[in-house]
Amino acid sequence: MSRSPKETEEVGMKLARELPKGSVLILEGEMGSGKTVFVRGVVSGMGGDPSEVVSPTYLGAIPYETPLGCVLHADLYRRQGFPEEKVKWLEAFLEEEPTLLVVEWGKAPPFPCWEVHFTDKGGMERGIKIIRHE
Repeated sequence: MSRSPKETEEVGMKLARELPKGSVLILEGEMGSGKTVFVRGVVSGMGGDPSEVVSPTYLGAIPYETPLGCVLHADLYRRQGFPEEKVKWLEAFLEEEPTLLVVEWGKAPPFPCWEVHFTDKGGMERGIKIIRHE
């Protein structure tokens, strides 16, 4: 449970510090439920600048360099997958063993990942449920 954007960021920071290199996070929740705020915490937890984090809704994917490696923040809300040029770039990124891939509005892939579900509980309160898929 989170009662503020600061607490949502703190959950992201804590999880980022526990994830092994090459982890995949799938974020699910309604618009405004805290997904991008959570990613700010993830980037911060890896030593990056959280103020650089913006929603990738219109860009498809945004890489953030941190002292602990690259975080690729992708959004599939407006896409039925990625356009061809984005698919090639994403595949190349994944081949380089990224530090972390974070996908908003994705579906759990058929390989190990973490799913993070956000629920708007009203006001600033958010439910955050983290599920590990082996």
